[in-house]
Amino acid sequence: MAVKRKTPGGSALKISADDLARMKEEGPDVLEYYRTYGLAQVRSIGLNLSYSGAVSIFGLIFLKWSPMTMLVFVVADAVITVVSDLIRMPIAGRWIAVSHKRDYEASQILLIADGLEDGTGERADNGQAPKPGMLLFFGIVATLFLTVIVGAATEKTGLAPLRAVMDERWFPWIVGLNALWRIAFAFAQATMVRRFPPGEKMIFMESGGVVLLYCGLLVLIWLPINWGPTGLLIMFFVLYAFRVGFGVFACLWTPKAVATLKRRIETNDFTIRKKTAKFST
Repeated sequence: MAVKRKTPGGSALKISADDLARMKEEGPDVLEYYRTYGLAQVRSIGLNLSYSGAVSIFGLIFLKWSPMTMLVFVVADAVITVVSDLIRMPIAGRWIAVSHKRDYEASQILLIADGLEDGTGERADNGQAPKPGMLLFFGIVATLFLTVIVGAATEKTGLAPLRAVMDERWFPWIVGLNALWRIAFAFAQATMVRRFPPGEKMIFMESGGVVLLYCGLLVLIWLPINWGPTGLLIMFFVLYAFRVGFGVFACLWTPKAVATLKRRIETNDFTIRKKTAKFST
């Protein structure tokens, strides 16, 4: 998935003649990719980022879950995500690698089209394509750190709320059903994709969202440490708003960039859009 980021720190590159040649040559295939898989993958990422938080909010409102239970569910969901990827990787490693490579390369063409459209003549420099194995590795590391963060969060609340989590209404059942469904889906998905040549059907890792979750918790851990249960609740909602915002941004920006690419390919327009001058009176 492409992420638009042009910052003063040198994360943008001037669009070159080679970039334009790539856009012209690969553009039709990229449009087909997003029509068949890419946009669905972006929506899937958005849903995955919001899913665990939505269940926790449901638990808070309707099942009277405590802030600690909400946090533990989010962490449990992150662990399930990594376990699911640990199942996908050995079964369909080659298929996953091809899928991630194709998605990354397609996203670079979108960034070129967007750089022409916004008038900067620059594209975001997203570095090298992330390796699925590295995503899984960082997902595992992040999961280990998550347990440390939960431990730190109990410094002010004490261990009693953590012990009480398993007694919360429907909590073990919801976690268990979530684990059963996602692990079974990961196994079925990895098994079925092997029936096709790599690249014909797409399959992706989901551990990248776990790393995002860990980074957010690491930044906000001071809230429960300072304010106990109230801080836990604030941390959850700030983190959830950030994750949902990231997913919404991707779901809005990507279709717009795809539409821009489609129009430019159809009109054979590979020029930088002129910025409209603003005059003050």
